[in-house]
Amino acid sequence: MPFSAAEMAAFDLREGDILLIEGGATVGRPGFMFDSAPDIAFQKTVNRLRVGRQTESRFVYWSMLRLYESAYYANHYGSVSFVHLTGEKLREIELHLPSLDEQRAIATHLDDQAAKVDSLIAETERFIELSRERRAALITSAVTGQIDVREPAA
Repeated sequence: MPFSAAEMAAFDLREGDILLIEGGATVGRPGFMFDSAPDIAFQKTVNRLRVGRQTESRFVYWSMLRLYESAYYANHYGSVSFVHLTGEKLREIELHLPSLDEQRAIATHLDDQAAKVDSLIAETERFIELSRERRAALITSAVTGQIDVREPAA
């Protein structure tokens, strides 16, 4: 979708921005911009958080992820049919911000630990896929008679 120069300047995406889904089943789910995205802008189904110099953006990302995973939005902004995380509602959220050094230390620790967990998840997923392949091969071998599965009577 084309954006004017003024819109592009207002809705640009930069390294360190935090994006939050505005509504639906994943309302409040955050994403993190590790790199700037020149000539790409966001629209109204997403909220963008851009922190100041006295705040560590990764710390804010992890804080927002905690809110998302604890069902904060659904519980706090309960709705009959559809929860919306508007910019106004987002501005009402209070985050505990320790010193900048502590924010950085916490964010670095969480990044490191999450990377380890993600690695274990990926390894487990590879093992599950391999197990499924071996199971399918075993079944194929058994039903095509390539292996004898009859046990001798005792």
